[in-house]
Amino acid sequence: MPTQTRTPLLDRICVFFIAIDWIYFGSLHFAMHAATRAMMPPWLPFPDLLVVLTGIAEVTTGILVCYPRMRRASAVASLTLLVLLIPAVVHILSDPNALPWPQADWRAQAWRLLGVPHNILLGICSVHLLQKPYPDPWDDGRRGRRTTRQEQAGGDGAVLFVAAILMLCNAAGFLAILLGVRTHLGTAAMWMMMCLAVGGLVGFLFAVPRINDKARHADLLVPNRNIEAISDWLSKIIVGLGLINFNEIAAGANARATILGKSLQVDQSFALAMILYFSVAGLLEGYLLTRIFIQRHFVDAIRAGGGGAHQTGA
Repeated sequence: MPTQTRTPLLDRICVFFIAIDWIYFGSLHFAMHAATRAMMPPWLPFPDLLVVLTGIAEVTTGILVCYPRMRRASAVASLTLLVLLIPAVVHILSDPNALPWPQADWRAQAWRLLGVPHNILLGICSVHLLQKPYPDPWDDGRRGRRTTRQEQAGGDGAVLFVAAILMLCNAAGFLAILLGVRTHLGTAAMWMMMCLAVGGLVGFLFAVPRINDKARHADLLVPNRNIEAISDWLSKIIVGLGLINFNEIAAGANARATILGKSLQVDQSFALAMILYFSVAGLLEGYLLTRIFIQRHFVDAIRAGGGGAHQTGA
């Protein structure tokens, strides 16, 4: 097996900083929608829509920079976002009401003091990755074969298409909440994240890859398969209990929707639709992301752990 090129420390730091930075600040566009909107210049049209779109773009950039083959494109997206955010930076520095804290508050002073240096550092990291993205650790050459450019482009296109669909589903749901919920937006956002998390967990359990029992174990140590057993048990329990107690589950969902509707001051049907939508979206996201990304890591970890822990019998 060819020796894998080690990732330079500076490249790792740049990737980590860009990923955490964009994912965190992009998430604030949804968690602190009103405060983020106040940071935008008043002359910009459709401020609510711009807050959501820039939040999606920032989170997407932070995620894709972790994917080696998309690292150069993510660096370009990062630099583009920094340029587009210049009016917001100018507005924050010039308008004392642009931040959710009083002008004398230390948080407002720190935000204004560190905002420009932070963006410059982010730009430096983006330029570095644009010029020198570190090698792809998932190079198909490790498996004895290099894919063609057409195959790589097709695979990357499929991954980006799935990621874009999932992101748009979440964005559409959040826009519906933003337009339909006038009070307690934070409560609605927490319910949205809870439904996504629970649905994602169920999707992960259904998509956990199985080790081929017919393969011959060539090494003394074999991978721990507890997660497979737990996934198998819980999947069967969820399906069995879901079919047997379908009416009770429906009644429980209606009861939760009634409580949530009163809390958010919206119709019960809207609350029920929100619960079902984000639960199903989380289920699909957990399943697809596990099958597309995590399964690849499972296989590679097994192969790298023992130099081929599983080999097909003769």
